[in-house]
Amino acid sequence: MSPYKTILLAVNPNESDAQSLIKKACGIAAFHQAKLHLAYVEPGVGDHSYNDIEFGLAEYGEEISEQRLTHLASLAKDAGYEIAAFHMARGDVARQVKKLNNELGIDLVISGHHHHHMGWLMGDIGAELSKKLDRDLLLIKA
Repeated sequence: MSPYKTILLAVNPNESDAQSLIKKACGIAAFHQAKLHLAYVEPGVGDHSYNDIEFGLAEYGEEISEQRLTHLASLAKDAGYEIAAFHMARGDVARQVKKLNNELGIDLVISGHHHHHMGWLMGDIGAELSKKLDRDLLLIKA
């Protein structure tokens, strides 16, 4: 019996390694015969993205979120594994991933690991996830 029944991949569809991360997560989910959820969190503070804060327009944030979700679905279309659900959130990435983890009963969280050009502002997402999650975390260098 597999220890991982439900897996969450936290991925930014605009990163160059997004498709590779999705394929790797699909392979892991297939091996464990697990449900795979894909999530994108528009980075920010609390429950607000930096775009929400900068532009002060909720509609702009919603439009960007829809574009990211569409892009994520298109990347996953050819991944070769059924995606259980797509999730979108805005705000503190580690906090939002933890919230999804709790809501969905996730057994394993997968995330890409790379240095962000705004690292001074966003910090190390992997370290934050490691601190906040009470589940297994797999960081993949894609």
